[in-house]
Amino acid sequence: MAFFRAANDPNGQAYALNNLGWTHATQGRPEPALARCREALDLFRTTGDRPGKAATLDSIGYAYQLLGRHDRAVGCYTAAVELFRDIGNHYDAAEILRRLGEAHAAAGAPEAARKAWATALRLGTELGHPDVEHVRGRLRDLG
Repeated sequence: MAFFRAANDPNGQAYALNNLGWTHATQGRPEPALARCREALDLFRTTGDRPGKAATLDSIGYAYQLLGRHDRAVGCYTAAVELFRDIGNHYDAAEILRRLGEAHAAAGAPEAARKAWATALRLGTELGHPDVEHVRGRLRDLG
């Protein structure tokens, strides 16, 4: 990250911060994940990098999900899906829709989970996404 600061590259710095935040989250440390990802999001808002902003919203959503803040996770995931769809990145949108379904299910909203997973399944099948069987299983579990 020091390299990007020294190079006066806020976009590179934002990507590094988001990657650091995602790593914290995947290691079960949501609080530092949120701190790094919020820094990244502020930079992406300044630079206008929409893919970076979408990826960071996904990371923030995941951190909120780890904290049990499913309402906040849903908001972040929804915004990330919309951004990825707007820029034509349906592959990442499908992946985030899977997590959106998980957040809805954890929040006690099975119909919203079903809708997110059904869309993830459709997109994932079209694009050959590796999460398709997991999503199909989650839909089957809902009945």
